[in-house]
Amino acid sequence: MMTGADGTYDYKAMAAGIVLAGDEGMGNLLPVVEKELLHYRILDAMMREGFFSSLVFQGGTSLRLCHGSPRYSEDLDFAGGTSFDMDTLKGLGSCISDSLSGMGDDVTVRVKEPRPDADGLTRRWRIAIRTAGQRKDLPSQTIKLEVASIPAYEPQHRPALVNYPMFPALSGQIILDVESPTEILADKLLSYACASHLRRRDLWDMCWLASRGDVDSRRAMELAELKSSDYGEEGLWADRADRVRGSPM
Repeated sequence: MMTGADGTYDYKAMAAGIVLAGDEGMGNLLPVVEKELLHYRILDAMMREGFFSSLVFQGGTSLRLCHGSPRYSEDLDFAGGTSFDMDTLKGLGSCISDSLSGMGDDVTVRVKEPRPDADGLTRRWRIAIRTAGQRKDLPSQTIKLEVASIPAYEPQHRPALVNYPMFPALSGQIILDVESPTEILADKLLSYACASHLRRRDLWDMCWLASRGDVDSRRAMELAELKSSDYGEEGLWADRADRVRGSPM
């Protein structure tokens, strides 16, 4: 993984270099570029420790890091399968904390792990990162890592993309299973139809996915119906599927 001259992963210096080399107005994106570099760091650590054996990457960040979406994303989402067991991810919190803490002596990392007795389909790790020189009035970088006990129907084994050519080692070594673009469109359709409020990022992702030549919109609707059962949203999907049939896809 990319390191500085002293052996640390100086994500802030790398992000500053990326922004400086980018187009005018890129400076506003510094926090999200920093977060993306943290995504790479976390995924690299998870791969090296074998945590990907039972997980399939999904969601907006998978679109960005594996399928080339131009939209930056916030969190890391995975499908763990219907037989997902928390024991398979024992030590994940320590893996993440050790990896991020190794970025430098001035980096403080807190990882809040899911409660063992938590109900529901999803288990969430909340990761907060601060540096010693960071202004106290600025928030920590926070990343949520979520694993849902649902299946992935079209996993693809592929490497993470090199989003920053000046740092090619960032992503070239990360290989993982990720949902196909068609399956991610199905997730977005279901989320958009069943959400209690308008999710603009889902709408944006749907439009972007629909513009790709490798996305089957009809298959995505079929998968969305299957997934409505996985998520316990059959009733809402039946009532609201027409909402997405008229969407731009």
